[in-house]
Amino acid sequence: MLSIGIVLKSDSEIVFLFDKYKGKICCRTQKRVPVCGALVQYDLQKKRARFFVDRFELLDVPFELAKRDILFLHHLFEFCFYSLVYGACSKKTFSLLIQLYVDEHLFFNNFYKKIFLFKCFISLGIAHGNRPFSPKLFYWLCSESIDSIVSANLHLEIEHTVDAWLYKCVGAHPYYKDFKTIHFLKKIRMP
Repeated sequence: MLSIGIVLKSDSEIVFLFDKYKGKICCRTQKRVPVCGALVQYDLQKKRARFFVDRFELLDVPFELAKRDILFLHHLFEFCFYSLVYGACSKKTFSLLIQLYVDEHLFFNNFYKKIFLFKCFISLGIAHGNRPFSPKLFYWLCSESIDSIVSANLHLEIEHTVDAWLYKCVGAHPYYKDFKTIHFLKKIRMP
């Protein structure tokens, strides 16, 4: 059965995929595994309780974004790896991540990256309880498109608040100590 997914993490024979329909899955493979962040199509076989991949077809890799900000990409995929539940499908998160491949140029803006992370955290069900937002602003950020938020003239008013919220969410994550790329947030934080 052909499936589409994003490589979250890979080893020589093990690959963790964010499958469009099956969510996060762990697969065994004897084929060469594409790089982390690759959008791939693959032949997925299930034998007993294990998944096996017979072949990978590379569909896309956000190379331009990786050249500009590899830490952002690694942090994003690392956070998804530790936040997605095995076998639980998250169509909203998957379609959000697809923007990395469709609108790669938009991610050259730090504010866009922050709002993207905000949306990603919300879609994963990660929301720090101590919100620095008013309920109205929080709802607006959750419901409005990323483009609308970025094009609004609210950057300076909310960017510090989004920064603080992202830090709280990451700091409250149960696998916080396992994150290797957390310093990415310091790089894009407002002065």
